[in-house]
Amino acid sequence: YRSTLGEAPDASANEEQVLTFGQEPDWSPDGSQIVYRGCDNSGDVCGLWLMDAEGGESQLLTDNRGDARPRWAPDGSFIIFMSDQRDDNWELYRVDIAESISDSPVTRLTDDPANDGLPAISPDGTQVAFVSNRGDGWGLWQIPAQGGTATQLTAINGQMPNWLEEGVDWPQ
Repeated sequence: YRSTLGEAPDASANEEQVLTFGQEPDWSPDGSQIVYRGCDNSGDVCGLWLMDAEGGESQLLTDNRGDARPRWAPDGSFIIFMSDQRDDNWELYRVDIAESISDSPVTRLTDDPANDGLPAISPDGTQVAFVSNRGDGWGLWQIPAQGGTATQLTAINGQMPNWLEEGVDWPQ
């Protein structure tokens, strides 16, 4: 299964430029880079990748096949993502964007037996909202972007609704 990431340089001309193969892209705040979930051409090296918005060679940011839903911080200094293959369930992680991509450390933000996912970073970059099935069912939670104690914001009655699969948005 492969998805194509592309952009239409001139929407009126209906032209599309193929950038790379991948899924779940997110643009950096300054528009210069794209982070996405994907694999190399062999399909053996999978994880989160960074690439120039204009195209070119992608750089491996994380090397775990389960890393998904990457989201840039508003200042571009870090990316929050979810993963189900670093531990036994979905958890949230943070990777700081360093000068050298290979020096970018991955930090675990949540640590709970429940599933934590679909991260959304607050406009000021200090908080991360996420969905979790901690406790008695699904709910909306928040945790400091640097890590710390998660607090429940609200409960979601019943099963996780379909609209939630698209993620959570902070008001601007």
